[in-house]
Amino acid sequence: QEENIFRRSNYYRSLDMDLDDGKPADRVYCTINCDTKPLIGGEKMYPMDEFGAIYTSGLTVFRQPENNGYDFMDTPVYDV
Repeated sequence: QEENIFRRSNYYRSLDMDLDDGKPADRVYCTINCDTKPLIGGEKMYPMDEFGAIYTSGLTVFRQPENNGYDFMDTPVYDV
C-alpha cells in the first residue's frame, strides 16, 4: 500500500524535508501511546516507536492505480 501511494503521488516529498520546498505538508508523529505531536523544522521522523506512525496531509495524487498502468489522472486529487 505504501509503495503504491508513493508511485501515484508526491508523498515522497513529505518524508524528505529537503525536497518539500513548495507547500510543506503537515507532519505529525503518533507515539506508541497514540499521542500526537507536530514535527517541526529538521526534527527527525525515524526511528519510530514499534507501534508509532507518521501522519501526513496535503498530498497530491496524480496517477491512476496499478491496474490502469499508473496513467496520469485527468484531474489530480489535491490536499489528500
